[in-house]
Amino acid sequence: MKLPNPHSEKAKNPFAEFIRNAKSDEKKRIYSVVLTEATKRQNEIIAQVKNA
Repeated sequence: MKLPNPHSEKAKNPFAEFIRNAKSDEKKRIYSVVLTEATKRQNEIIAQVKNA
């Protein structure tokens, strides 16, 4: 019995499609937004811990 290989089929979700098909400048813009938001959230958590 052959088990299915999860890597043999391309992922079928919007994020995977974006990663495969977006141009480099689009990816850079999205990554910049995501990293900015992640940093903001991390700083908020650090501030909460310091104030606790």
